[in-house]
Amino acid sequence: MSYLNRVRTVLDEIAGSHRLREIASPELAGAIDFSSNDYLALSTDPRVIDVLRSADRAGSGGARLLGGRHREHWALEEELAAHLGRER
Repeated sequence: MSYLNRVRTVLDEIAGSHRLREIASPELAGAIDFSSNDYLALSTDPRVIDVLRSADRAGSGGARLLGGRHREHWALEEELAAHLGRER
């Protein structure tokens, strides 16, 4: 039996004993889900998707300790600092 078949079997057993937990995802028009990492809905924005298709790399990278520092970070920090009149 494959791994996926074992998982399906166990999930069926859990569901059969009424212990399967599912997260409801109501689609409320105009609602913003601030509990997700995509509360700005950028993952489905056609402009973002179009740009990602030509990107050399993509992903959040977590924190700098995990993803490193890239020139894009530096450019964004410089632009924000200049706009806010603060140090980067």
